[in-house]
Amino acid sequence: MDASNFLTKSDLNALSNLYARAQGQGTDLQYVDDIARDLGGYRKFGSVEANFNDGNVYDNSGRVQTVSFTDKDAATASRILNSGNLSSSGLDPAFLKFELDPGYSFSHAASFDYLESIVNGTGSNVTSPDQKQTSQFATYVSQGQNNYVITTASEATLKIDEPDSISKDGVFTVTETGKKHGFRLEGNDVLQDKDFSVADMQSGNGITATTLLDYFVSQNKSEENNSDKPATLFDYLFSSKSAKKQ
Repeated sequence: MDASNFLTKSDLNALSNLYARAQGQGTDLQYVDDIARDLGGYRKFGSVEANFNDGNVYDNSGRVQTVSFTDKDAATASRILNSGNLSSSGLDPAFLKFELDPGYSFSHAASFDYLESIVNGTGSNVTSPDQKQTSQFATYVSQGQNNYVITTASEATLKIDEPDSISKDGVFTVTETGKKHGFRLEGNDVLQDKDFSVADMQSGNGITATTLLDYFVSQNKSEENNSDKPATLFDYLFSSKSAKKQ
């Protein structure tokens, strides 16, 4: 569903006022469009979206990543947040705080310069719709895709198991882990040996089996004194222990 469908009545009233003001001041209406797009996204995902900077995002090497605005946007965001005008801007203050947090809206569409003009213009010195605004917003300039910076830690803190195969520029390579799991490269296709069984992947446990059921039975016999062992094959398949092993 389009994010605009999640806008509240209050949002629509605020945006209506912004469109009227922009039109009267000679501002390109796409600046308001971008705010509406970000506001709709906030209404749709804001309550469940995780902050990118919580320390739970890693690159393929297990190094934590954080994101920040460009220096210019960061300075503008700071001025807006410290202006004291958030509650009288006409827009939901909770949205503004979300919009100005790089962990949530690093890829924002809205122009922070235009957003600042709105927040300051609706504070104690309200600009009326018939007054002309500075011409910097008369011609629309898109934020583009390069309006944030991702920083990657120098050291890996998350252990990532080696995959069975790696693709770089469309060229596949079977890793040492993949070879142990019976994978091989044929041309540029990664294939697994047909006779490679579950037991082969569990060979480190010293258990020999030809089917998953045989493996489950053998596993149970080898852990007779373990009170936490799964009682059925179904339990085994969906147990955290099974997930860890497989």
